[in-house]
Amino acid sequence: MIMKNSITKRESSFLAITIALMVLLPALNYYLNNIARRLLGVVLPISPILYGLMFVLELFCINIILNRRIINKLSVNIAVIGFFLTFFSYLVYSDSIGNTLVAPGWNIIESQAIVFVVFCLPAFVICSSFADWKYLLRPFSLLSPFIVIIGFYAFYLQDFSTHGEGKMNYMSLSYFILTSSCFCFLYFWEKMRILYGVVSLVGLFVIIAAGCRGALLCYSVFALLILFWQFSTVNKRSKRSYFQKTLSVIVLILLFSTASLSFITDWFSDLGISSRTVEMLNEGTFLEDQSRNNIRNVLWQGIIENPIGYGLFGDRYITTKYYSNGTEYAHNIIYELLIDFGFLGFLLIAIYVISTVSFFYRKYKNDCIWVLFLLFIPEGFIELFFSGSYLLDVKTWILMGMLINRKNILFLNRV
Repeated sequence: MIMKNSITKRESSFLAITIALMVLLPALNYYLNNIARRLLGVVLPISPILYGLMFVLELFCINIILNRRIINKLSVNIAVIGFFLTFFSYLVYSDSIGNTLVAPGWNIIESQAIVFVVFCLPAFVICSSFADWKYLLRPFSLLSPFIVIIGFYAFYLQDFSTHGEGKMNYMSLSYFILTSSCFCFLYFWEKMRILYGVVSLVGLFVIIAAGCRGALLCYSVFALLILFWQFSTVNKRSKRSYFQKTLSVIVLILLFSTASLSFITDWFSDLGISSRTVEMLNEGTFLEDQSRNNIRNVLWQGIIENPIGYGLFGDRYITTKYYSNGTEYAHNIIYELLIDFGFLGFLLIAIYVISTVSFFYRKYKNDCIWVLFLLFIPEGFIELFFSGSYLLDVKTWILMGMLINRKNILFLNRV
């Protein structure tokens, strides 16, 4: 007999599989499209099929949480507001960024507004209503190695190069493989699964060879988060030993970083790989980026002109108006939130996020939901300081769903 406000194990598994696909399916879609184009020389209708399937699964999930009466009403209100704010932004900014929001020919895969409304907002509603996060570990453990291997094979077919016509974009290639690589690292470090460790290194190789600095920093931050999280959860007797092992690994990496960089440089040269990341590390310009600085200078000008905010997609409006290279997103989540919601809105969001993350850490740091929370941080948050927009990243909205999911988690734990 199913209790009121409860869901079956099968329904929890279905919701978990759908959430995992929300995260990993875009990567699978991107790699399969590139493999098909490389091997067959044609563009197959892979994207409409996979994204159509994703949308159908989302509808089934919404139906489950409605029937079980566990839907988070706050998330529904936010989703409705987000929909109308998107529509309002399109009306206001249609003369300058209409094509950016809708995309020529109503291409559902490239349209920013449609991706936000059709994929991100439903993901937010589903994740804010889902509580049994332990069911998410299995689909991730099965799919993540597969995604990394498929990504590596797609990169291999391009001779490990992202330069030239018809090649994969180095940022898309790297960020799509990032989450799966991080999960494999997590499984290796926590469960000592050697195969997952090897697969994680394969993903790291792709990220470094492709030359995406942001993805490399995200991977590094995630690894450090896992190390410090485990250190905070081990018992006092094990803490000293764990700390010594972790410190030894960090010291060894620092001591041999120069030799490692020299080795990687020579190795990549022998393989014919030209890595932007390796070149910048050798030149000492890894953290320099003039184009992003120019975008942020323009956005700061817009913030000063209107400190109460411009609404959703406001950064696109400001860069269209002032940036010499045309429409761009902020490339920094802090600037993007300041542009969209102004100083007051940004302050309220920051206070809520910090206080809720602190609550989750105190309450769930030994639970699987905290592990998964850490997993979504690289692309759902850290990446947004370098690339991407919070309005278009499903993982960001999964994180946000978790943050307002406190009531449902506590209730189902009592049940």
